[in-house]
Amino acid sequence: MMGLFKVVLFFMLLLTSVFAKKMSKYGVTFSIEPIASSKVEAFYAGRGFSQKQIVPYSHTCVFTTFLRNDNAKGTIHFVRKNWFVLKDANRFYIKNNAYWLKKFKNTKVKMSSKIAFVLGQIPEEQSYATGGDWNEGMLNVDLPLGSKFDLKINWDIKGKKYELTMHDVKCAK
Repeated sequence: MMGLFKVVLFFMLLLTSVFAKKMSKYGVTFSIEPIASSKVEAFYAGRGFSQKQIVPYSHTCVFTTFLRNDNAKGTIHFVRKNWFVLKDANRFYIKNNAYWLKKFKNTKVKMSSKIAFVLGQIPEEQSYATGGDWNEGMLNVDLPLGSKFDLKINWDIKGKKYELTMHDVKCAK
């Protein structure tokens, strides 16, 4: 089932806008691509969400992201809640799965749809071994569609901290 999500996300990545960004630093590659609201809604409609249920998520900045440990000096470990956005000198944190599941609670989203939602997101915490270990998934920034910002992601290798900054990331409209 997880393989199907990755295939669908890969094709969503190919079919979206030209605002993709990719960067490699310290042996780690990260890419981010905005996804149009209509594509997010279509993806989650296929997982049992009604349009009304997914609109609070789809009408924020949603991206397909990809993180790979190409040849870092060891296993990388990240915690997504430590990633953040800088916009107009303000810091915004990435919304976690618990935040969205709480929002979905009042809309009677089926449990199978909630599971599909969580599986579609970039993991909240993960470790990737050197030599190409990777994952991809959606990432949400609770900013209006069309927003532009800098994204800071970070990870550690045996407690040593690393950071990568993507400048001028732009949300789909």
